[in-house]
Amino acid sequence: MAPPKKVWKPRRDGALTRRLGALARRALGAYDVEVASLVPLAVNQNWMFRLRTGDGRQFVVRVNRPGMRTPLDVAS
Repeated sequence: MAPPKKVWKPRRDGALTRRLGALARRALGAYDVEVASLVPLAVNQNWMFRLRTGDGRQFVVRVNRPGMRTPLDVAS
């Protein structure tokens, strides 16, 4: 019997997480929000980051896994 296949689990501190965090920062530039900090929270099918703004508000920013959604999915 073959051993079970390993499931790929991205790391919160990995290179892809850093790249997607940079992508989130660039996307947030389109909004009227001052990014004080953007910290990885969780990684599963999406990357989630805690956003703290300059005025103390907090939000969760979600970035879809690359290739997870088509442009048509996102537009709808």
